[in-house]
Amino acid sequence: MKVPFLNRLKRQEARPKPQSVTPDLGRLNLKPAEPQPETPAITPDMQAWLQRDLTNLTGAWDVFAQDPSRHNWQDLAKVVHNLHGASGAYGGGALTRLTENLQRLVADHVCAADNKALINLHVQACQAWAIGNEEARTTLAEAVCEALEQQVRKAI
Repeated sequence: MKVPFLNRLKRQEARPKPQSVTPDLGRLNLKPAEPQPETPAITPDMQAWLQRDLTNLTGAWDVFAQDPSRHNWQDLAKVVHNLHGASGAYGGGALTRLTENLQRLVADHVCAADNKALINLHVQACQAWAIGNEEARTTLAEAVCEALEQQVRKAI
């Protein structure tokens, strides 16, 4: 037997409503988070890894520039991908932006082969980013990133 809809509503209204429970927040530690440094300190080991990654980038780029075969393109794309993934550990910022643009440029074989000059500028900018002190590096790199990002948007 079906119970009419209105009868069901009346029964629900007749039930006692549960009392609301106020949570006890006194036991929570609600201290403000300590400020984190903007960029992590690069240890000597990390500096060595960065140099190795930049050397790999330059090497893969040189090989692809001489012979833009599909195999060489895949090697370049892999190196760019790895450097982009590690860029946050190396301080992020401009290096992350540069490698993100590089990933866009080498996303497919045809785009990479058609944009060799722009890829070369990005590789050189990544190398230049690793030179100098943090403040000078950041200021220059931000300007370079802006210009290169505009070029990438036009190219792809």
